[in-house]
Amino acid sequence: MNKRPGWLKELSTVAFLLLLSLFLLGTSLTALNLQGGIIPDEGAHSMLIGEYKKTAGIPHETAATIKRGVFIEGNPFLYYWLAARLRNLLTFLIPSAPPPTYFYLDRLFNVFCSAANLVVVWLISRKVIKNAWMQLLPSFLLANVLMYFFLSSGSNYDNLLNLLCSLTILFAVRLIKGEDFWQNSFWLFLFLGLAGLTKKTAIPLIGILMIIWLTILIHRKPSWHVLQGKRWIPLILALAAIGMNIFMYGRNLLVYKTIIPGCEELATETQCLTSNFIVRKMEYGLDEKMTIREAVTAGYPDPVRYYFGYWSRVMISRNVGVHGHKIYLNPLEGLVRVTIIGLIVAGFGSVRKPSKEVLLLAVIALAYTLTLFVYNYDMQLSYAFKGFAIQGRYIFPVISCFLILIAYVLESLRPKALQIAAIAYVVLLSAAAGPLQIICYYRIFFTNWF
Repeated sequence: MNKRPGWLKELSTVAFLLLLSLFLLGTSLTALNLQGGIIPDEGAHSMLIGEYKKTAGIPHETAATIKRGVFIEGNPFLYYWLAARLRNLLTFLIPSAPPPTYFYLDRLFNVFCSAANLVVVWLISRKVIKNAWMQLLPSFLLANVLMYFFLSSGSNYDNLLNLLCSLTILFAVRLIKGEDFWQNSFWLFLFLGLAGLTKKTAIPLIGILMIIWLTILIHRKPSWHVLQGKRWIPLILALAAIGMNIFMYGRNLLVYKTIIPGCEELATETQCLTSNFIVRKMEYGLDEKMTIREAVTAGYPDPVRYYFGYWSRVMISRNVGVHGHKIYLNPLEGLVRVTIIGLIVAGFGSVRKPSKEVLLLAVIALAYTLTLFVYNYDMQLSYAFKGFAIQGRYIFPVISCFLILIAYVLESLRPKALQIAAIAYVVLLSAAAGPLQIICYYRIFFTNWF
C-alpha cells in the first residue's frame, strides 16, 4: 500500500520526461524548418548576435543597428553575448560552417532555453501542487501555448528571459515555504540580476520580488551566522550580476537621463530618420500625448473599458494564436477565453484557504500584469490607440504563475467527478488549441511558413 504513491510519482516523472522530449522534438523540427521573417524581430536579434560575435566584449553601434531601431549602448546584452559565444564555439569547431548554420544554432539555443523553462515550471508546481500528476499540468499547458511554441523555435531574447524569470519565481516560492533563507535569496538575486541584463521588461518583476523579499526578511529575521563555505558562491555571483545592473542602468540614468537610451540619445537626427521606430513615431505618434480625460473625451476607452473590451482579449488571442511578422488566429480562441473566465469563477468558488505559495504566485501574476497593462495603455495615449506594443508574449515572464494557479483551482474542485471532467476538458482543449493546429491546418494555412 505504501509503495503505490512512490510508483505513481515515478510514473509522473516519466510522463514529464516524455512531454519534455516531445516538446524538444517539435520545437527543434520547427526551428530547423520554419522560414525566417516570421518570429518577432528575429532578423534584428540575429544581426545583433553577429555584432557581438566580432568581439569578446560589447561592440559599438553600427548604421545597420540604428536603422533597425535596435541599439547596443546602454541596452541589456546577455542573450546576444551568450549566443555570440556559441557562434564563436561553432566557428572554432567547424571553421567552414556555412552562414545558415549559425542562424539555426541561435534557434536551437532558444529551444534549449524554453525546454529548460518547462522543467523549472514543473519544479515550481511540485512546490505548490500536491498531486504528482497535477504537477505536470502547468508545463503541459505551457508547451501547448501556440505562441510560446513558435517563439521557442526562433531567435529572440524572450526565451532566455522567460527561463530566468521562472527561476526567480522558483526561489521566491522556496523562500515563502520557509526553506534556507540566505541560500535561496542569493540564487534569487542572481537570476533577477541576469534577467535584468537580458531585457528591460524584467525590471517590474525585479521590483515586485524585491518587495516580497523584504517582507519575508522582516518576518523571518534570519541570522547571518549560518553563512559558511559554498553558501558564499551564489552570493558572489549575485553581487556580480547586481553590480552589472547597477552600472548599466545607473549609468544610463546619469548620462542619458533614462533607463534605456533610444535613438535620440545615441544617434544623430539624420540617422534616426532611418530608424523603424522613429519612422513609426513620426507617422502615427501624436504631437502631444493625451491625458486619460482627453482620451475619453475624444471617444477612446478609459482604462477599465480598454482592459475588458480590448486588451485582455488581444493578449489571449496573441498567445492562443501566433502574432509575429505573420499572424495566425486560432479558431479555438473564443472557447479558450470562455474557459479562462470559467476557471476564474471556479477559483473564487472552490479555493477557500489558499496556501502562502498560491498567494505569492497570485500577487506576482497580478502585479506584473497590472504593470504591463499600465505601460500598454500609457503608450496608446501617445499613439491614439493604434494598438502598438501589445504582444501576448510579454506576459510569458510570469505565465508560470497563471498556469500553476489554473492547476491549483482544478485540484481544488469538488465533487471528484466534476474535478475529473474539468481536468479532462482543459487538457483536451489545450492539446487541440496547441501545436496540433499546425498539423490540422498545415495545407490550409501553414504551408508557406515552412
